[in-house]
Amino acid sequence: MTTIRLLKNQKIILGVNNNYTKSISENFNNTPTVNSTAFYLSPNFTIGKKLSIITSIREELYKEKWKPITYSINGKFNFYKNYYFTASFSKNYRTPNFNDLYWAGNAAKGNPNLEDEYGFSKDVGMGFKTLAKKLVLSSNLSFYLTDINNQIIWSPKGQNWSPDNMKLVKTKGVEFLFSLKYNIKKTLQAYYNLTYAYTDAMVKEKGPNESEDILNKQLIYIPYYQSNNSVGLIYKTLSLDINFQYVDYQFTRPDNLDWIQPYFLTDIATQYIIKQKKYDLSFSGRINNIFNVTYEVRQWYPMPRMNYELGIKLIIK
Repeated sequence: MTTIRLLKNQKIILGVNNNYTKSISENFNNTPTVNSTAFYLSPNFTIGKKLSIITSIREELYKEKWKPITYSINGKFNFYKNYYFTASFSKNYRTPNFNDLYWAGNAAKGNPNLEDEYGFSKDVGMGFKTLAKKLVLSSNLSFYLTDINNQIIWSPKGQNWSPDNMKLVKTKGVEFLFSLKYNIKKTLQAYYNLTYAYTDAMVKEKGPNESEDILNKQLIYIPYYQSNNSVGLIYKTLSLDINFQYVDYQFTRPDNLDWIQPYFLTDIATQYIIKQKKYDLSFSGRINNIFNVTYEVRQWYPMPRMNYELGIKLIIK
């Protein structure tokens, strides 16, 4: 990778990336190999003090065949003080990864006949960040829309999971981020973080071997609503954090006639760091699922009830 600066606020990033993968595992049939080389170009521009634009163009040589060119453009405009708009548009293309094609073990099997994904994505958003003497406040709200042809979806087939291409999937959603940090004293801070996501991911066109029942249905294991909240205190090098997670209903069949129940989890964690000139030593403890909730992330695979973690980490400087 190399960076070429044209002017003070303009630059171009050039790069080449090669990836050679060879399986050495009983979970792959035979000994498959994949070699890919990607070439990319990324011009970045800053216009005045309010507008910044990042663009990219990429082409990949995969198994000695050239794949279609992909591109993206991302913009950010500071329209008033600490407030800004964002927007992006991209053409996407993805070849099946190694596991998608060749995995063969642990109740899952890849599909060597998968086709490449391709489509377009766009999003718009706005946000702000405020810095005060004791308060740091930031928030971002974005809306996105994605059309993917031949989207690769792993799904259960009896006792095993395997991937297939869905002819056309349209995904739209909302993401909201909020962060607050308040300096109570010089050595004591309180904080609160929130993430919220709404995802509508539906099959709009079916393949020749697929049922009409999957049309306009939510993809399996993609909840409509998800949220994470964390609140905590930091005193010098001692921290205490409480995290709340909510995950909505998740459909387990493409026709949406079966699902797993939503769940709400609460975790609590603490950490103490000893800082020295030559090393940092940290001690951590965590209690997960403190209310002993019974829940599943995948159907018929119950997750742990209340459980504990202890950790020690040494970082040598």
